Amino acid sequence: EIWVFSGPLRKVEVKRLLVGLNIFEDLYSNVITGSLTLVDTVNLIGHFPFVGLEQIKIVFKTPGFPNRPETELFFDVYKVSERNVGMAGATTDTTQTYTLQFVSPAYFLNQQNRIMKAFSNEPISTMVQKIAGNTLKEDVFAELTTGYRTFVIPRWTPFRAINWLAARARPQTAPHAANYFFFETVDGFQFRSVHDMAKQNPVIRFVYSIANQRASTARKNRANSPGAERLLKPEIQMIRSYSVLQSGSTMEHIEQGMYASTLNTHD
Repeated sequence: EIWVFSGPLRKVEVKRLLVGLNIFEDLYSNVITGSLTLVDTVNLIGHFPFVGLEQIKIVFKTPGFPNRPETELFFDVYKVSERNVGMAGATTDTTQTYTLQFVSPAYFLNQQNRIMKAFSNEPISTMVQKIAGNTLKEDVFAELTTGYRTFVIPRWTPFRAINWLAARARPQTAPHAANYFFFETVDGFQFRSVHDMAKQNPVIRFVYSIANQRASTARKNRANSPGAERLLKPEIQMIRSYSVLQSGSTMEHIEQGMYASTLNTHD
């Protein structure tokens, strides 16, 4: 289900209008972002209206993962984009499509708050939990850091302060590693090192397959689960296509001194 709220008294369910939903988790982003694309034949955007200040509630569950409970997420809309009226193939001349761009509520809390605080003789992981809990009102899974540090945060936003601390944090299990990230997933905020995440067992295994194999797998799933929940896990694991964005360049390697270089030092 997908609900859009405008204030405490106005809400509308938009699942029947949905043509595209994207939710992005990014190791290099402090919050979840996403987009919701709708095909509107009743001018809901004008009557509701959508102005880019709404809240969204999304509840979903993926068939084929019985041990995974329903996921319930809340977001704030910050922009209405890609609005097109009377596009080709529409049922009426007034049919329009548009996209609601949304972000986690913590993004706006971050913009509204500043940290002016001294932390004395504490692990960085404890500092991060205090900052997130006091200003963002969020719990954080924080991997324990080594050592006790003293810092003064000079009126920074919570995210800036946490990112600054992440650059100086070292995991307790690997004191020589310095690769912490602060990011958000559908399970909450994480303050973790790449060293620790790389040691985890894979959550799912993806396999590249040709179109005929994908179609065959889909037919088998439908045949094996008539009238029941379709098992999507085998199809989710299939990679439809992939691309290599950049390969090695001999010209760049020469310019960067990869093959031969001279180091001049001055005493």
